[in-house]
Amino acid sequence: MIKRRSAVEPTIGHMKMDGRLARNPLKGALGDAIHAVMCGAGHNLRLILAALRLFCARLGVTIQEVIGLLADQLRFAVAGFA
Repeated sequence: MIKRRSAVEPTIGHMKMDGRLARNPLKGALGDAIHAVMCGAGHNLRLILAALRLFCARLGVTIQEVIGLLADQLRFAVAGFA
């Protein structure tokens, strides 16, 4: 249980600072619960979007490399016929 808390504490601190967990515009206990869940969902979406950005960047680099290799092969093939 201690290990789990050590893993969760930095996430909660991040949500308090950057995820607007500290400021609650909703009223009552239900508002507190809804606000905490929505902050957690927002945090997860930010993580997913960051991973998606990284994936797209890697995919773009890979596509550029493949296009470069194909262009080199095409130049070689054309030079062979000339």
